[in-house]
Amino acid sequence: MDLGVFLRPDRSLAVQIAAADQGRPIQGQLTERRGRPRWVLPSPQPPGRVLTITVELPGFRLAENGDLAPAGTESTAPVVLLGQVRGCRFFPPANVYVLRLKLLGRVWPDG
Repeated sequence: MDLGVFLRPDRSLAVQIAAADQGRPIQGQLTERRGRPRWVLPSPQPPGRVLTITVELPGFRLAENGDLAPAGTESTAPVVLLGQVRGCRFFPPANVYVLRLKLLGRVWPDG
């Protein structure tokens, strides 16, 4: 799934990241940096870890078959992706960690 169409330099998307060997999900953000997605989290993730990533897409709704459809501004569609951490680096000015991910695929809703 190409998330670039949903990203703008002045806007970030809320993400929730979970791993099987991790307790509660972590809240983060997906931003655009130099035309590429930038995954930002408050804590580090080790390389190789497979993550379940839920991206909240404002202005869309999720149809029963998993397709995205435009909706009102108050609507938000949760899109679930699987990704593997390729790298993680600390970004001191913002006190956050920036991930490099290999996106493995999208998880389609049951329906």
